[in-house]
Amino acid sequence: MPEPKVIEPVVEPVVEPKVAEPVVPEVTPPVEPPATEKTFTQTELNAINLKEKNKVYKSMGYKDEDEYKAAKQKHEDDMGVAEKLALKETDYTTALTRAEKAEAQLSVLSAGIPAKKAEKAVKLAATYDGETMDAKIAAMLVEYPEFKSNGGTAFGNPPGAPGGETKEQRLEKIFKASLTS
Repeated sequence: MPEPKVIEPVVEPVVEPKVAEPVVPEVTPPVEPPATEKTFTQTELNAINLKEKNKVYKSMGYKDEDEYKAAKQKHEDDMGVAEKLALKETDYTTALTRAEKAEAQLSVLSAGIPAKKAEKAVKLAATYDGETMDAKIAAMLVEYPEFKSNGGTAFGNPPGAPGGETKEQRLEKIFKASLTS
């Protein structure tokens, strides 16, 4: 039998391609003829500045800078008046609230409600319907006559009244009832 033939691979060398360097053309700036530069004096600059400012003031509706400054000052003065007016309005509201509260407490005291209960009575009466505080207090007293109690220590039956007993008396009753049971 004939012998098999061995085939050997052929390796070719890899050749790197040569890249040529890009050619960048040199750019030369255009040659301008020498220009004579305009120079300004300070007086000319001030005149230009004033002219531009006046354009701005005229676009805002003013003749010149003086008119603008006068309008600005007037506006600032008016703002001061507005702030003073707001402060006076706040003072007036505070005074009115205090006067209404004092009037309500006077009405409560005039209705025969003790001073200790006056503040609570005013708050409760404010929730009732009526055109005046006196009408509201009268409506409240129909539902809660205990506000008019003479010297009671708590709402409800005062001590000594039928069914009215002090805390100590109630505790004593409870204690005696627990001993007898």
